[in-house]
Amino acid sequence: MQDHYKRLIALQNEIYDLLYIKNVLEWDQQTYMPEGAAEERSHHLSTLARLTHQKKTSEELGALLEALTPWAAQLDADSDEARLVAVACYMYDKEARVADEWVSEFARITSRAQNVWEKAKAASDFELFRPYLEKIVELRRQYAGFFAPYDHVYDPLLY
Repeated sequence: MQDHYKRLIALQNEIYDLLYIKNVLEWDQQTYMPEGAAEERSHHLSTLARLTHQKKTSEELGALLEALTPWAAQLDADSDEARLVAVACYMYDKEARVADEWVSEFARITSRAQNVWEKAKAASDFELFRPYLEKIVELRRQYAGFFAPYDHVYDPLLY
C-alpha cells in the first residue's frame, strides 16, 4: 500500500503544480499582461483547466483511491494518511461529475470576461460585460446540473 500512497501523493503534487501555474497565469493576466493578449491567454487557461481536470479525474487516480480506501479505513481517522485519502476521494467524486468540456469552457469564458469587465468598469458600461455575465450564469447553472438532484441551490457548491 505504501507504493500506492506514494503515487497518490505524487499525483496530488502534479495537480497542485498545475493549479499553481494556472494561478500565476491569472495573476499575470490581472497585473502585467498586455491588453491584446487576453484572447490567447483565455485559450491557455482553458487548456490548462482541461488538462488539470483530466488528471483530477483520471482512471489511475480513481484506481489508486479505490485501492487505498480500505487501507485508510484501518488507520486512525485523524492520521494524515487517512485524511488525505478521504479528502482525495471527496474531491475525485466531486470532480468526476463535471465534464471536461465544461471546465475548459468555464476557464475560457471567465478569463475573457476578466478583461472585458476591466474595460466595462473603467467606462462605466455594464452592457460591455453583460453577455459574459449571462454566459457565466448559464455555465454555473450547468454546473449545478452535474449534481442534480439536490435540496438547495448551494448544495452543488458544497458537495
